[in-house]
Amino acid sequence: MKLATPRLLALAARPTQQTLQRQIATSSALLNAPKPKLSDAPIPTPRPIYPPANNPFAAPPSPPTTSSPTTAAAVSVPADNAGGKHSPLKIAVVKALAKMMGYNTKSVTAIRETGNMVGSIVRAVERDHDFWYQECALPPTYQSFFQVHLLYLLLLIPRLRSLPASTALPTATPVAQTYQTEILTHFFELAENQMRLTLGEREHERVVRKYMKEMGEQWKGAGITFDYAIARGQTGLPASEGSQLEGNGGDAELASWVWRNLFSARGSDLVPKPTTTTGEPAMKELEFAVQLGTIVKWIRRELYRMEGLSDQDVLEGRIGEFSVVREEDSDLSTEDGA
Repeated sequence: MKLATPRLLALAARPTQQTLQRQIATSSALLNAPKPKLSDAPIPTPRPIYPPANNPFAAPPSPPTTSSPTTAAAVSVPADNAGGKHSPLKIAVVKALAKMMGYNTKSVTAIRETGNMVGSIVRAVERDHDFWYQECALPPTYQSFFQVHLLYLLLLIPRLRSLPASTALPTATPVAQTYQTEILTHFFELAENQMRLTLGEREHERVVRKYMKEMGEQWKGAGITFDYAIARGQTGLPASEGSQLEGNGGDAELASWVWRNLFSARGSDLVPKPTTTTGEPAMKELEFAVQLGTIVKWIRRELYRMEGLSDQDVLEGRIGEFSVVREEDSDLSTEDGA
């Protein structure tokens, strides 16, 4: 087979070049052509009405009514469906389906209602943000976040622990233990989410697990000492040896717990020191003592409120909202350290 000569190649490429030049000339003519002006005519009124989107869940349209009283009475809505109420049959079917899917079982109810309880903790901390982080001068760190939310959680644990000893589901797990387990699960999910936001998305999983294990140890220690603090001074409990605070030692022990777990994060020397030759303490230390008393009074007030809730209200999550920490006009008088 003979190779093509340069002359033959030039002749074969000529039609292609001519076609390309023709396309370029056509495109230039179109680009340089004058554009049509926009119409100044007003928009026609009324505008066309488009039909609404088809909604398969919408109620069927009601039949047209006439001026005849007989027809109007025939198409009137029944009394039991007035105001958008559901029929008894529909309510019974929904309840049966919910029971079949396990929506209202005791374990599912515990998961749902304890999640709402943790939500009330988050709302309460956000509402008292100025008190904790400005008046009490807690540093805006993860440790402060964990300890403040933990304090609210520890106010709920004693009430959940006192629930009746009936069992949830076919297992032998008591209701009290089920609610405590679920509220701790929600709480540590909240703590882990906040930790991941604090450390950043690129932090290794090993570091997150290490810190969460440390938070678990803090919860165990704080929970045991908190139970001891609120039990001090109760009638019938043995007093510690050498204690001079029998009957009133609960508030002092509780103030010590708040000092160790909350205010230790401030990183400053909280021991009162004289600032003048007369031995007058600094205003900062005086304010700190008032803050301790305010928090202790609030803890007692919330424990008293939790004690007044019925078991059924607690099981169904009707625990109400936490009160504001600083209430100037509130005064909870306690007897025997209760």
